[in-house]
Amino acid sequence: MEMNMENVPPHIIARCLCEVFVDTRESRKLTRKKIAAALGKHPPFVTNLEQEDRQILAIELWKFAAAYGLNVTEVIRRCERRSKRAAEEDGNGRRGA
Repeated sequence: MEMNMENVPPHIIARCLCEVFVDTRESRKLTRKKIAAALGKHPPFVTNLEQEDRQILAIELWKFAAAYGLNVTEVIRRCERRSKRAAEEDGNGRRGA
């Protein structure tokens, strides 16, 4: 049975969103400093986001996506795939995304 996003716990969605941004930054060889500059913030701001110490407001998602070189649709699509997979694994007694 396929996992429905309405059934995915919020903490899994938040974790997967952070993973999307970290993986994108690393694969594109971007630094937190460069992402922070694109956002007009300090690097610890990006660190807090990537380590799930800060949640992204919906209104901020467009700016974050652009700073990482993504569009919002792609961020959501990637997060949705990861979240469903992680929730299914969680439901089977396994951990990870």
